[in-house]
Amino acid sequence: MLPVPFVEPVDAVVTDRLRIALVGLYYAPVIGGIETHMELLAQGLARQDFSVFVSCLARLLGGGSTRVGVERLNGISVRRVGSYGVGESLRWPQRLVPKGSADLIHVHGFSRTLLLRLIMEKADLPLVITPHGGVHGAYTDPSPLRRSAKLTFDRILAKRLLRTASRVIALTDVEAAHLRHIGVEASRLTVLPNAIGDEAMNLSSLRQGASGRLLVLSRLAPRKRIADVLQALLSLSNPPGCDIAGPDEGQMARLKELARRMPAQSIRFLGPVEGKVKVDLLRGAKALVLASSLEGLAITALEAIAQGTPVIASEAAAVGLPRLGILTFPVGDTAALASRIRSLEDPAVTEKLRNGASAARAEIKTSEDQLRHTLRVYEDARACV
Repeated sequence: MLPVPFVEPVDAVVTDRLRIALVGLYYAPVIGGIETHMELLAQGLARQDFSVFVSCLARLLGGGSTRVGVERLNGISVRRVGSYGVGESLRWPQRLVPKGSADLIHVHGFSRTLLLRLIMEKADLPLVITPHGGVHGAYTDPSPLRRSAKLTFDRILAKRLLRTASRVIALTDVEAAHLRHIGVEASRLTVLPNAIGDEAMNLSSLRQGASGRLLVLSRLAPRKRIADVLQALLSLSNPPGCDIAGPDEGQMARLKELARRMPAQSIRFLGPVEGKVKVDLLRGAKALVLASSLEGLAITALEAIAQGTPVIASEAAAVGLPRLGILTFPVGDTAALASRIRSLEDPAVTEKLRNGASAARAEIKTSEDQLRHTLRVYEDARACV
């Protein structure tokens, strides 16, 4: 499909309010933490009558593509541009942010080629970057070749890329410390945790833990280490059932092979889930299991805690999460993970975790909290240009 020129939507009226471009590799209907974060922010900005548009790839994770061009999605102008193979961001046929269309650019994720493209475009605008753990993520990439390339790139250009930003937003204190370590000035750095939407915050009508099953809610990607969960379950004599929900990113075949070694219906693959279906799954789960080798700040874990559901998370995936309602284990240690799962057989342990998760709800930021603090960052970013 050939790319089409960018045409500003007819109903995009430029006012005296700030015009904001949110830029990322992907956006809805792609399902993921960064995409959820961007969508909540875009909708919040629109509710406050800011002129906001999203610029992203016309591509879906795991293959496939969406239409190149501009569409209105839930009231947001979404500009999707074509990409072709390696170096996709450098070869986008149009500018990421057309001249005169925005007063501020907010980049989500740490796509190195994407940020390099912004520098090449030389947009003389305030630039805000939320890496979403992507800088530190280079160290945990499962591909040795990609890991080496990212680390080499970071040693040469990452500091410069981040120093071009008017402001950098870290999701956690741990990420902020890493960003300071590589040279981001503390005066340009803000810690602002991920938020969840109203639907995720409102309690489902289901009884907590009603399904009696574990839940894995994530992309089926190598970094998520979902196979570790199945290996842990296989080591138990009487394992609970487990639902795995999320879009496939190349791991489905391997996971189904492992699942066939367990009794029928022990493992159910539900595909992508959203809205009330997702909230009900989270509320009804015995526990959410998150075995990832890296998470910026896991939105699914925050959503589980909001439903009073315990979380079993790897130490890397638990970074930034509330301390209550969570059991942790070392990344890749399936024996320790199996032990944490087995501990849920004790009603006293489960009850303590549920009470902890319920108490931790108060620590979770809402989308309105996120919007309010982000607008302050935007004000500071404009002041320093």
